[in-house]
Amino acid sequence: MTKGKILLWALASTAFTAPASAQDGDAGRAADEIVVTARQRAEALQDVPVAVSAISGVALEKAGVTQTRELFASTPGLYFSQTGQRQNDEQFYLTIRGVGSSPVVEPSVGVFVDGVYMPSLGWTADFLDLERVEILRGPQGALFGRNTEGGAVSIVTRKPSAELRGRVSAEVAEFGSWRGSASVSGPLAENLYAGISGFASTTNGYMRNVTRNEHQDNRDRHGGRLMLRAVDVGGFEVLLSGDYMKSKGRFDAFGDAVAGQAITVVDPQAPAAARGTTLVSNPLAGRRYTTYGNDENRVSSENYGAALQIMRDIGPAVLTSITGYRRVRSRDIYDNDAIATASSVNGALTKQRILSQELRLVSDTQGPLSWIAGAYGFKERLDQDRLSQFFSGTTAGPIAGSGNGFGYVSDEATIRRDGLAIFGEVNYDVTEQLELSLGARYSYEKVRQDPNLNVAVQIGAVVVNVANATPRRKAFDGFSPSASLSYKLQPGILVYASAATGFKGGGFTKEVPNTPLQNAALDNETSLNYELGLKADLLDRAVRLNMALFYTKLKDQQLATRIELSPGTGVYIPSTLNVGRGHSQGVEVETVIRPVRPLRIAGNLSYTDTRFDDYVASPATATAPAYDRAGQAFPEVPKWLASASVEYAFELGNDLTLVPNVSWRHVGSKYVGQGNASIPFITIDSYDLFDAQLSLSKGPWSVVAFVKNIGDKYYLANRFQNQPATSAPGFLNWGKPGAPRQFGARFSYDF
Repeated sequence: MTKGKILLWALASTAFTAPASAQDGDAGRAADEIVVTARQRAEALQDVPVAVSAISGVALEKAGVTQTRELFASTPGLYFSQTGQRQNDEQFYLTIRGVGSSPVVEPSVGVFVDGVYMPSLGWTADFLDLERVEILRGPQGALFGRNTEGGAVSIVTRKPSAELRGRVSAEVAEFGSWRGSASVSGPLAENLYAGISGFASTTNGYMRNVTRNEHQDNRDRHGGRLMLRAVDVGGFEVLLSGDYMKSKGRFDAFGDAVAGQAITVVDPQAPAAARGTTLVSNPLAGRRYTTYGNDENRVSSENYGAALQIMRDIGPAVLTSITGYRRVRSRDIYDNDAIATASSVNGALTKQRILSQELRLVSDTQGPLSWIAGAYGFKERLDQDRLSQFFSGTTAGPIAGSGNGFGYVSDEATIRRDGLAIFGEVNYDVTEQLELSLGARYSYEKVRQDPNLNVAVQIGAVVVNVANATPRRKAFDGFSPSASLSYKLQPGILVYASAATGFKGGGFTKEVPNTPLQNAALDNETSLNYELGLKADLLDRAVRLNMALFYTKLKDQQLATRIELSPGTGVYIPSTLNVGRGHSQGVEVETVIRPVRPLRIAGNLSYTDTRFDDYVASPATATAPAYDRAGQAFPEVPKWLASASVEYAFELGNDLTLVPNVSWRHVGSKYVGQGNASIPFITIDSYDLFDAQLSLSKGPWSVVAFVKNIGDKYYLANRFQNQPATSAPGFLNWGKPGAPRQFGARFSYDF
């Protein structure tokens, strides 16, 4: 089926998987009004001139969604990706409408929990007792601000109240997987409420390490949250929360994406035990879900923080203060080559902490004029300590990016980033149908980097030694305006046009003497998005149809690359460079159809066309031409994302309800890599997955049986190549298979 036919079929059938409503729909209706805070005030979803999807906590629990990375299956334009061989939390990132970021730099999609910005290492924490999740597509620079030039994910927790309520749930599945969670909230005293929630989970994973005879991608996680809420305390409402999560295990493993490659160590600088050894990337290539690395690939992380929110109604406006503190610590050691013999060892220790403060005034919405004004500040510190040691020598290809040689890379850095911003937005109802909105934010960030980089590599007779410990400082600022015009054609139908800008502050990359990185400061990354949208409830609200057309211009994208340390040596070091210009354009569709109350047909579709307008991936050297990638699509961005689900609720009597659900999702092909001499672009093929679940509920309890990937489809979720050699085959090629078929069951009880 051609891509054009896929689009026509999808629009005709409107059987996509759309976000579930925040409340149950009335008979014959697609959904009740969903209340969101996309513009920092409570509004009905269909009245907001912003491309936003809202998924209730109840819907997430029913679907078994426990992390942000799992949301892409139910949200158009949102894609979760992972890159490189270190498949830990540092390597995960989000893109919206093709605007994203490689994990070595600041993200372009911000994740917020109750208004607190989550650090780039900590946004993958498990969900705990949520009210809803909002996904805002397109730049959100005016109101959300920091690192939201692609969009924002706003996670809203369920606040404790006077109602005593609780929930316990458990899930078991194949691959030794289980998860348990519990939450309870209610009153402690008059006007004082508390809530506590926690979870624990484990999995053996579906990859097996043949060399070590063990599960490769096992993981244990546990965590919890405590909340205290006081209302009507001298006119104030106070919410204090704290949370903690710990994770440990092994990396998501790589196996061969192509046939195994034999490599012989010949370098006299290599350890004596390794000289003359023939290394094979995976002699069992063709056996799926296996890897052959000799190292354990251990990873552990801690993610915790606290937040204090204080609100007071001061008459014409509500004053809100949000103070947040986040701290993340991640440690790992990993095998860089998936080879049974010791050819490289790599490790990293990363620590990040952020203290933030926001003050916000939101006007009383009575009358045609409403407004928001505020200020935001933060202090962030990131400590990185990475070490790579490797040796190789071969006529077939290099290992771990070393060429025919032996060496190490020690990369330590402390990066401090302090920022201040002021922002505001004014909304004016020109008529009962027409609304004009204008917003803006000014951001100022000061960055200091204290590096300690040491590289020592021998390639044959060539020795490369590089060291740099020069501290650097620089300030960056940006202005992010936005405007929108919306019109209600009739009750239930809204059209809008908007223009919005996004800003991501600059910084520093590795400064290496006598290379293009000699004075390597990164400029600000900015975006400008034009959008036309439609939000419609049709046929007595039996059909909900939301659509958006967008065109986004990007300037000075911050992308990961590798720079050759010395021309002709073949020794590359990871770095980050600004891309000149790029753009993303496309269409998004969301719909829910409920012709009768028991039947729900829902889904989404997104088409995202990205292009670099100006991108030199590798500068020219004395021995190699420049790698000009103008006209190339962005890496890690599928052009097509689509999904569909159908469910029907059978009332069996005696308060029993049986609900079968079948869903499908399509992920289009995408490029991965960096498009340079070290890591070229390669393609991951498209794939389609089918899932099903059958739930039986009676009053407060529910039992669900599910199967994921019904057809046991084998597909690559990620793929990686190392730098080329001087002779065939030139690359070592690894792939990360997606999960095979998995059966499981969930149980929950609400009280």
